[in-house]
Amino acid sequence: MKRLLSKSESAGYCGLSVSGFQNWIDQGIMPHALKTETANTLRWDKTAIDRAIDQMSGFKKDAAGADNENPLDAWLEGKKCA
Repeated sequence: MKRLLSKSESAGYCGLSVSGFQNWIDQGIMPHALKTETANTLRWDKTAIDRAIDQMSGFKKDAAGADNENPLDAWLEGKKCA
């Protein structure tokens, strides 16, 4: 799949109607479109959409891109060593 998506493609990618996707943008759930200075086209970055969905679902990554450690996994790992 291409990285830059139209509004319709972005909505479909999220399983939303175009108006539903616009509502998410208006609510700050989804990022605004990228707009180039030379072309009057709006495109959404698929990676930014993925990050917004990750944030909604509670999945977070640190600045380096590594998964944050799950507290349960950390606790279980500590139990193995004890």
